[in-house]
Amino acid sequence: MPFDFGDLVIPQPVTDVWLSRVSQKSPFISSGLVTIDDSAAGGGNFAAKRLRDEDTDGALKIDGVTSHAASTIGAVQDYAPILRRVRPRIIPDGQLAAEGRLSGSSPSAVVLEQSAAYWTREADDAFLAVLSALFDETDGCLFATHCKTLATASPSAPVTMSYAAILDALALAGDSVQEYAALALHSKQWKDLQQEAAAKISFQSITGSPVPATYCANLRIVVSDALPTSGSGPNAVYTAVAFRPGSLWLATQQPLQEWIAPDPSIPALRVSESWHFAASVEGVKWNVADYNPANAGLRTATNWVKTAPTPTALTDKRTIGVVALRTN
Repeated sequence: MPFDFGDLVIPQPVTDVWLSRVSQKSPFISSGLVTIDDSAAGGGNFAAKRLRDEDTDGALKIDGVTSHAASTIGAVQDYAPILRRVRPRIIPDGQLAAEGRLSGSSPSAVVLEQSAAYWTREADDAFLAVLSALFDETDGCLFATHCKTLATASPSAPVTMSYAAILDALALAGDSVQEYAALALHSKQWKDLQQEAAAKISFQSITGSPVPATYCANLRIVVSDALPTSGSGPNAVYTAVAFRPGSLWLATQQPLQEWIAPDPSIPALRVSESWHFAASVEGVKWNVADYNPANAGLRTATNWVKTAPTPTALTDKRTIGVVALRTN
């Protein structure tokens, strides 16, 4: 039988429905913390996002005589590696019937039902991996300037998450503190915060969601056990991160695509999804030549540096919109 190009498996884009669902499900995206950027559309193994380094010099007086020295525009770029990810699935013959679905149910539609939650978690895990690297206590480029450590080591009494601790950490943001919108913290920190500051916690309904959003210190609370932790016992250290809107950025190089092919030898239908994207924090850049890293590479602190060539305390606060808090 002669070969026909119609026999090839052609990937089908499913971006419109998927992106809408991801935007609703991701607490980072739905809270406005993520800028959707087009910097990866040009191809290559890295995304380069334009960043305006904050100009903190005061304006000069015009006196009609003095010639003023000009400073260059602080135009720099954030770099992040493109993450090329695939999710292979297989649906054996009879699987849908065993689930009680109609005989005419589309296998790819069944997979797509789970796609939003799956790829939302993948994007969020990439963000959390980068944050883990940036706040690494040994080599993290933001640890010295953007992290408040209240955690103690044994035998000292543990210092747990509290309302006052959150305010201490937010003070690192300087006068940009009023722009912060969300706080991601470990479930252990969330438990301690509820026990200590329940009266300061509020809830707000979200359209289309049966679960209300939780707020404390005017910050939306995001609970994730993927945040950095170290040690064990009462003095284990947990890291929470507060965010300014737009402090994270996400760039898609190749939108989510679906690959479908029958396997008559089982028989089964194989359905794979692929997504090529970059996820990072504004104000930092990937500092090594390695491309398409696993999340373990994103978590390596020495792979990241601050983007601004000569950052100052003031430009740090205004250009980088994340601060961390370490408690027991």
